[in-house]
Parts: sequence; structure tokens; C-alpha cells
Amino acid sequence: MRKSQMLGLSVPYDWSNSNIQDGVLISLVLEKHRFEDVARVCSHYGLTRVRDLAGEIDDPYLSRMLERMLKNIERGFGNAKGRGSGAAAAKARA
Repeated sequence: MRKSQMLGLSVPYDWSNSNIQDGVLISLVLEKHRFEDVARVCSHYGLTRVRDLAGEIDDPYLSRMLERMLKNIERGFGNAKGRGSGAAAAKARA
């Protein structure tokens, strides 16, 4: 199974290379900047790694857009972590 399928990405970023390196896949996702796909690679590879690769992008417009997107993803991850997950958290909220 290709990594893009395994991660549930909306585009087969690895269509031409089923053995794509993780950093290359992340960079391709960042170039397309589809929010759901960026969030999925952040969840899988970690926000720090994705942010580091985003910092290598030369396009100032895309860099600003990704910076804002990554801040929103970080905020969302923090909110989800604060709420907890699973049956125990649902029971605690009830």
C-alpha cells in the first residue's frame, strides 16, 4: 500500500514512486497545501518535522500560508489533546 493511501491523503502524491522518502512526501503535501492532507502528515510525522520542512520553502506567500495553517493545526491538536479521547473521556464529559 502506498504511503498516501496509508495516511488517507486526498491525492496520490507518491503515484510515480511507491518508495517515496518521507521528507519528499511531506514536501509535496506542503507544496499542494491542502489543509486536511497537511493535518494528516502532521499527525503521522509530527508537527516539528513538518514545520522544519515548511521552513525550507522559498515562496514567501506559501510560507506565510503554511505558517498560519500549521498554527491552526497545532491549536487543533492541543484542543483535541485537552479533551482526551476514547470511552473514558466521553464518560468523563457526560
